[in-house]
Amino acid sequence: MAEEVRFAGRGQLHEFLVNFLKEYHLQGKDEEIRQMLQDISSGGRDPRPLGKWGEVSQNEVVKALAAFDAWKSGGRILMPAHYRSPTHNKDVPCCVSERNP
Repeated sequence: MAEEVRFAGRGQLHEFLVNFLKEYHLQGKDEEIRQMLQDISSGGRDPRPLGKWGEVSQNEVVKALAAFDAWKSGGRILMPAHYRSPTHNKDVPCCVSERNP
């Protein structure tokens, strides 16, 4: 049972890291966060624990970065956006629902 809990926590870490990268992508700072995650991971320039997850392995960071890159190349599905409506002559908040072919 303890192993299952620890494993579930690590799965949440992966999702957390990907969402963290997405949040900073919206601010144009994803490259800075990418470098920070590599620095704080085990074996990085300044390894340190990350909250309840403890030390983050380089493998976890690599997997999160790969998932983030896949999200970007897949069209950034569910990313907040604005659509310039010619009908209403204003920007309308929306989110990306599918990749444009």
